[in-house]
Amino acid sequence: FRVQDDDMSPNIKEEWNMTEIPVKEAARLIARRHEKEEYREEGRKEGIEKGIEKGKLAVARSMRSDGLPIETIKKYTGLSENEILQF
Repeated sequence: FRVQDDDMSPNIKEEWNMTEIPVKEAARLIARRHEKEEYREEGRKEGIEKGIEKGKLAVARSMRSDGLPIETIKKYTGLSENEILQF
């Protein structure tokens, strides 16, 4: 098992150099780092999706307050009639 230098954060590198870490422990530390990065990316994507949805709702609310037909609002926002009628 070889550990690539770019697979290790500075903290892991420091720990690696200060003590002898068993291969299984090094692999666990690297896997945990990659897992955290995946969770961050997942959270970022989820945040973007929620932001887009909030934007659609805000536009639909404005369109509805201006008296535009529900069908027009559906066409331009992609929201369902039930979502539009909630406000």
